[in-house]
Amino acid sequence: MKFDHFVLRDIRPRVYCRYVDDLLLFHADRSFLTEACRRIQPQLDLLRLRLHPGKGRVCRTADGIAFLGWRVFPDHRRLVRSNVVRFRRRIRALQRRYARGEIEWEDLAARLQAWNAHAAHGNIWKLREQVFSQYPFSANP
Repeated sequence: MKFDHFVLRDIRPRVYCRYVDDLLLFHADRSFLTEACRRIQPQLDLLRLRLHPGKGRVCRTADGIAFLGWRVFPDHRRLVRSNVVRFRRRIRALQRRYARGEIEWEDLAARLQAWNAHAAHGNIWKLREQVFSQYPFSANP
């Protein structure tokens, strides 16, 4: 996309990450990032897009940044707490539905595998192990 090429060629951040309409720029210099935001807006205007005034910010990477349901740090990723809480509620509801015979094992297993695959992108092996051992299922209700 032309916008991505503009950012990589003209802005030249240390790291650039974009997913659909969310983007991250990484650089050691705060003033570089502030100037990058100023330079990006005219390119977004051409696409009839605007930076969200409340979401665009410059912060230290050591503190982590919330991005796509993750807290991203320079050397690892953690699931945002609300994501884990929501999954625990969902797994308890699935456990009850399965016990009542409202849901088939195949559908249940697919849902659990989907969250596990999503969670596997972060450094949360112990959390995944804890969640799945806390809510045991058997193949036959």
